[in-house]
Amino acid sequence: MRYNVNNSFNPIVTDSANSHNYTNPQGRIFTIVGTAGARLFPLYGHAPYIATQYIGHGLLDVTMTNNGKTLNAKFYVNDGSVKDRFTINKHG
Repeated sequence: MRYNVNNSFNPIVTDSANSHNYTNPQGRIFTIVGTAGARLFPLYGHAPYIATQYIGHGLLDVTMTNNGKTLNAKFYVNDGSVKDRFTINKHG
């Protein structure tokens, strides 16, 4: 996403939230993982720039490959299954 100078509360979505693979994204990709064992809270609403939400404990595994040009991220829930994943490729 990119900053929206006309409305700072409504960032500009630069890539499809339906994709899990991003190549040379034109904006920022943010990952917030707040599942470090604290009490869980409900999620209210779903902003258009949020790709996915999950209520439960787990961890985000991030690996860099290809001399730092590829970032792979997988979110594992406590039972070991993968709940979400994405890849960012930077070329050039």
